[in-house]
Amino acid sequence: MAHRNKTHNWRGLIIFSFLVLALCISTGMAFAALPTSQGDTALRPVTGASAGPNMADIVPSQVRDGSATLIGKHSDADVLTVLFMLPFKDQAGLQAFIADVSNPKSPNYGHYLTLDQENARFNPDVAREQRISTWLAGESVGGVQLVPNHLYVYAQASVATFSKLLNIQINDYTAGGQTFYAPDRVPTLPANVSGDVNWISGLSNEDILQTFNVVQPGSGSKARSDTKLPSGPQASPPYTPQDMAIAYNANTLLASHNGTGTNVAITLWTLAPSDSTLNYWSSITGSPVATRGSGRLAIILTDGSQSPDTGDGEAALDIESSSGLAAGMNIRYYEATQAQFSNMANALNMAGTDPANNRFITNSWGGPESTSARNVTEPVVQANTATGHDYLFSSGDDGSWSNGVDPFPSYPAASAYVTAIGGTRFNGDINGNWPGEQSWLYDPTGNNGYPEGSGGGFSHTSPRPAWQVAPGFPNNQTHRGYPDISSEGDPATGLYVCGDYDGCFQVGGTSLSSPLWAAMLDVTDQYVVGNGGAHLGFVNPALYVLAQNAQAYPAYHDITIGTNGAYQTGPGWDAVTGLGTPDLYNFARDLAPVVVATPTPPPPPCSGQQFTDVCPGSFFYTAVTHLVSANVISGYNTSPPCPSSAWIPCFLPGNTATRGQIAKIITLGANIPIDVTGGPHFTDVSSGSTFYQYIETMYNAGIITGYTSGCATGNPCFRPGNPVTRGQLSKMSSIAFGFTETVTGQTFHDVAPGSTFYDYVERLSGRSIISGYPCGGAGEPCDGANRPYFRPNNSVTRAQLSKIIDLCRTAP
Repeated sequence: MAHRNKTHNWRGLIIFSFLVLALCISTGMAFAALPTSQGDTALRPVTGASAGPNMADIVPSQVRDGSATLIGKHSDADVLTVLFMLPFKDQAGLQAFIADVSNPKSPNYGHYLTLDQENARFNPDVAREQRISTWLAGESVGGVQLVPNHLYVYAQASVATFSKLLNIQINDYTAGGQTFYAPDRVPTLPANVSGDVNWISGLSNEDILQTFNVVQPGSGSKARSDTKLPSGPQASPPYTPQDMAIAYNANTLLASHNGTGTNVAITLWTLAPSDSTLNYWSSITGSPVATRGSGRLAIILTDGSQSPDTGDGEAALDIESSSGLAAGMNIRYYEATQAQFSNMANALNMAGTDPANNRFITNSWGGPESTSARNVTEPVVQANTATGHDYLFSSGDDGSWSNGVDPFPSYPAASAYVTAIGGTRFNGDINGNWPGEQSWLYDPTGNNGYPEGSGGGFSHTSPRPAWQVAPGFPNNQTHRGYPDISSEGDPATGLYVCGDYDGCFQVGGTSLSSPLWAAMLDVTDQYVVGNGGAHLGFVNPALYVLAQNAQAYPAYHDITIGTNGAYQTGPGWDAVTGLGTPDLYNFARDLAPVVVATPTPPPPPCSGQQFTDVCPGSFFYTAVTHLVSANVISGYNTSPPCPSSAWIPCFLPGNTATRGQIAKIITLGANIPIDVTGGPHFTDVSSGSTFYQYIETMYNAGIITGYTSGCATGNPCFRPGNPVTRGQLSKMSSIAFGFTETVTGQTFHDVAPGSTFYDYVERLSGRSIISGYPCGGAGEPCDGANRPYFRPNNSVTRAQLSKIIDLCRTAP
């Protein structure tokens, strides 16, 4: 069963859901297009094309296994937003950097990267981006955009355009009474770009997104004159942001740090309320509010000129609650057009790369955790975390329930690279201080027969991060738990909110909790920096450091009453309310001395190294050293590409190796005599080019071949600048080093007997030259033998190439 829509009493507030099936993680075959009896010709893969790595899950499991009923061909005129996701240069290095820079106990704490620095070290190669954009432009795909961190190429075009481009047919299906559109087969890409794409998002709408707000029944009135509040703070609901400031001890902090000059971002797929409505809300609550006219509210369109949903209730809640708490803080509202992960991932990335520097980005939406959701969202939140941003996500309003299953995680809240915010309920009136709290009162049938309460639980795919250590967190739990922290979310003790379409209502949900925390973290960050500390950035490690030991000022209200269905509150962390709710002034005072860090000087040159970026003790140092000594490899001695440094040259071990480079290294490493007889054999490798003699030698030795299709002149081409996959390298190195024995058995799940690279991969594996990756990760399920994955379509880095060639040189 799919994740349900919320039902609210907001006329015109359309909570987008595309009535689709949740994605089950599995692999399988692509299915044929509509039968010819319906007037469509079945499509066949393009000659010389590749589906790319890990693409099978783009086709929903219900389509792959035949459980979905085909309705017909989806409208060719429908416009899709599609993201072509590119692989990082060094994702493992990026993750290690984030772990270090966000750890308050590290001397590197708070020394986040600039966008340019991150692009140079970790983000995808610009060459990949250029190849994809050039290919799309050559196929007359409109709406192509590039992004500052090169994570993906954005394209908007019709269903007909993408169907032709990717050799698919997008159909409408139904299953379990729900309707969705999806491709009938795995997309195929031309061979010259297939290695550049990790994932394609936006070809189906099987992932359901919803906002997380709940209206208190009977709380609203269409007649605004009937909804005015008494002047001053409200002892009982509906509350105002000033009441939240009282409850969470924020006023002392706000008196000197109210967010002036800072920006907090909101992403959503609906219109924002008009200034007249926002000013009306301000007049009857006595709360400040960000408006366009005041310069505190900016609307950023993320999907061109397409029209978003006309509802504005969720946007009203987010803007009014956050800007009403922090009187000087600006709001930048990133307005997408559809509740799909492709649109929302783009909005998240725009918020994270905006030069306005939105340090905190609050998001009151989510859906069931799935492979397709993670493949487009995780790269965005990881990349922008490294530049000092923190993504806050509502934990959900369905308790532990999601995706028709209890328990089942909500995403992106379950990501290890976001701060997840749960919901609570005030136990009494706010009379000048904290009124006591319990978890949002759980109701198993509270919303049209579905559960209602604070979202929380454990990810199915994100391992437990090293920083997630706190009293109460289960010692035997191996996966990321959420939420991290909480604040008011129960609609019964909710906030007074006004929108254009529905008047004013009392509203709750974790959609209230997240923007409240965004404002509270923003002013806390101001306080910490003003007292000599580093910017908070990704705050999760610091949150858990505060919980591990008694602090000078108690930072959290520990919530020990309540449940969300499958999980109970208790002392310390729990999967209902996380670490608890804040005493904000205490929280800020505890954080200030914790996060003060001194800059770390750059390390001196390592003794005995050939390259500045391959030091003794590093994983590939021995192999690189051997190959340098044998005159097989060399590095770079100019800046760029080397970082500015007094000790050069550099090797750039994380960069992708090209076909030309590999031809040279294999020729020299295998001691193959240079042979250019009959050359040149390729139209794009002239006799004067850098790698000519090595490419011709490899060709004459029968190790490499070129391409006969897709070349500019129609004659064979080699594409020397293209990346080489792990499978291709296995083949070339096996032949070059004379590994020819017959092999049996199957070492890797994704390299079966009879597949293109099977013999070559098995020969290298049998000599311990290559190894794989343990099964069980996203999109890589374990089989009965728990075989690892080789990922034969993944690109090879210069460091990996060095290791493989070095081992081949000494292998029996």
